[in-house]
Amino acid sequence: MGRRPRLVTPPLVLVALALVLVLQTAETKPPLQITTTAGQFWQITDIHWDWTYNRTGDVSSWCHGAAGDPTADNGLFGNYSCDAPWVLVKEAVRHMAQVQPQPDFVIWTGDNAPHWEEGPEFKQIFSAIDNITRVMEEAFPDTPIVPCLGNHDSFPADFYPGGNKSFYTRYLTEGGWSRLLSEDEQRTFATAGYFARRLTDQLTIISLNTNIYYRPNEAIDPKEADPGQQFSWLRDQLKNASTEGYKVIIGAHIAPGFFERQTDDTFMFDNYNEALLALIAQYSDVILAQVYGHEHTDSFRVLGQEAPDGELQLQAAMFLAPSVTPWVPAAGTNPGVRLYSYTPTVLTDYSQYILNLTASNAAGAAAWSRLYAAADTYSLSDLGVQSMAALYRRLVAEPDLFDTYYRLNTAGAPVGETCDLPCKRSQLCAIGHLRTDAMATCLNSVTTMNSIISGEMLVHGPGSAPVAGGSGRPSQFLAVFFGVIAGLAALAALVAFVVVRVRKRPSAPSTVLRNVASFVSVGSQGYETMT
Repeated sequence: MGRRPRLVTPPLVLVALALVLVLQTAETKPPLQITTTAGQFWQITDIHWDWTYNRTGDVSSWCHGAAGDPTADNGLFGNYSCDAPWVLVKEAVRHMAQVQPQPDFVIWTGDNAPHWEEGPEFKQIFSAIDNITRVMEEAFPDTPIVPCLGNHDSFPADFYPGGNKSFYTRYLTEGGWSRLLSEDEQRTFATAGYFARRLTDQLTIISLNTNIYYRPNEAIDPKEADPGQQFSWLRDQLKNASTEGYKVIIGAHIAPGFFERQTDDTFMFDNYNEALLALIAQYSDVILAQVYGHEHTDSFRVLGQEAPDGELQLQAAMFLAPSVTPWVPAAGTNPGVRLYSYTPTVLTDYSQYILNLTASNAAGAAAWSRLYAAADTYSLSDLGVQSMAALYRRLVAEPDLFDTYYRLNTAGAPVGETCDLPCKRSQLCAIGHLRTDAMATCLNSVTTMNSIISGEMLVHGPGSAPVAGGSGRPSQFLAVFFGVIAGLAALAALVAFVVVRVRKRPSAPSTVLRNVASFVSVGSQGYETMT
């Protein structure tokens, strides 16, 4: 009778300890702090303020100088063939503050200087950035403003070194961004033009300098694996978000993939394009949204991967917003700004606001309107990757819907062209084919359009293994499952050990206990490897 308490108590303690080990093995990430709170944020991009815009200037030369016809009027708010006058810049920011004066934050995705043939010099560029910064600060005095560099924010254009502290510090001191960034953010930014802003315990905004990877950038050696150490920094940011259980929104100027109107090459060197896509795929479960500019047009991208069993795994959606400048190569666009809506887990909608350039110039007053809301126009429940992939397939299958998308691609501007089969192929292939080989296959296919852009053609990287992330949850589930199995086996072994101790009480160390410890350790290591 006196021996039973001693024999029962140790197993209970051991069982409790084993249960703790099982829980630690199966749960390496804290649960997300999910709330029902919804929020909004603005994106403004590609302002391209041209301080030499002339209402009587030569349209064939960016509305500079004198036109052949002295009675010509390029318009108060700009011209589809030229960059933005100052009145348009101020009007865009004013309209943002009028529609939603208290957003959670503003993402400003770069390109503030004009498209001059020779390019403005740094002194002019920094002055332009500082002036626009002041307008933004006045409009949103209590709102976090997260800026990103654009390829035209450098001199010469597209020139961005992989690492040059004095180069990047000038944007802070001369461009006025020291007023927008904290001291810690400024130190990171000085590395190579990137930084992160932790807004809440649930959300961080990451500002990337993807101009470093741009093909025209002659400031780097494209063979260098990680110029500016931005990839390693981004990996750390995403890994930390995954570990601590919060979401990130990525803002940058240049997106991975191709321009849907000119699909000759990826924007980035292939190795950098691939590296960025790999990181996005690996950590897609923590990326709430990605917003980009650069194209001046309205589009989106869908990233997917084929698993070994041939099943398509959707990983991420990316959104490319139209510009403030009316200029688009071989076309034109109505100036626009975009207001996103989101919850702690997903983008739910965006409203695209545009200034009708023709009507505004004719009236001499800004004619702003909401051109469309994505969820309503495209019948979407949200803007997550599953919804955007479904929209992609519908654009292929429904000609009327594609016509709507194509009209919105230039923010409703009268481009005066129809989208023939090569045009449609280019537009649609660019949405779901973000790598060179996949794009070539899509563009060169001789099959019908529906089969060209089928579920299989959303695949990027044929035959590759599934990537950990949002679409990698099955592997995480298996890891947890095997962790639990390991724990149950450990409990069974402990019970057996207790029985042996009761009956035999051996003096030598138990090999069963050593084996249990080894088994739990292997289970833990296996889970870490799988995630």
